[in-house]
Amino acid sequence: MAENGTVNVDAVYRPQGTVDLIEGVSKAGTDWLKKNTRTEPWQWVGNAIAVDPRYAGDVVAGMREAGLKVGT
Repeated sequence: MAENGTVNVDAVYRPQGTVDLIEGVSKAGTDWLKKNTRTEPWQWVGNAIAVDPRYAGDVVAGMREAGLKVGT
């Protein structure tokens, strides 16, 4: 979060080993994940989705291509 309290990224990518998390931290980031990924309810951990590490890079790339900022 920036000093003025605003979010400076739309999503955060968190490698976790066997499962990676991609969390929407802005409304745009969360909305993009909901609209552009096929997930089961059990894959959601709060505003994050649990993703196989082999596919996480493609999800992050898609978010960036859509103009979203993804941090780590």
